Amino acid sequence: MIGAAGCRGVGTGPVFEARLFDRDMELRWLHSDGGLGRAVLVAEDQQLLPAAFDEELPPVDAHATVQQSYLVWGRPGPGGPDGWTCLSAARIGSILVPLAAVGSGRRVRLQAREYVSAEPTHGNAYVADERLLGLESYVPDHAKGVSR
Repeated sequence: MIGAAGCRGVGTGPVFEARLFDRDMELRWLHSDGGLGRAVLVAEDQQLLPAAFDEELPPVDAHATVQQSYLVWGRPGPGGPDGWTCLSAARIGSILVPLAAVGSGRRVRLQAREYVSAEPTHGNAYVADERLLGLESYVPDHAKGVSR
């Protein structure tokens, strides 16, 4: 799939693993064979899960959650249809992401929530799971004049 100005989207043909998400839930899909795969739908609110997903997984025993964010490669530029932004970097090329136009000097980050559990014998904490929440634009610290 090609967007305006050569920015590309991703079709489903070459997809081996996919994570589709919004603030409320995340669909995880993994290819197994012949274009078929297995899916799991993850949500904090069980009422959001559709009846079609009738095989319930055991809940994560999380003692805490940590909000996390990850920089998405590429700088925003022109070329995305309404509701999409074209991110470009020499190393990876260009790709469309589902985020309304991002202004000059801004970057895109992926928001996530980590679920922290404790190992029962010794109490060591570990990240038991992570759920993707959304994409957002932001102004990097160096653009605000902040040094670290």
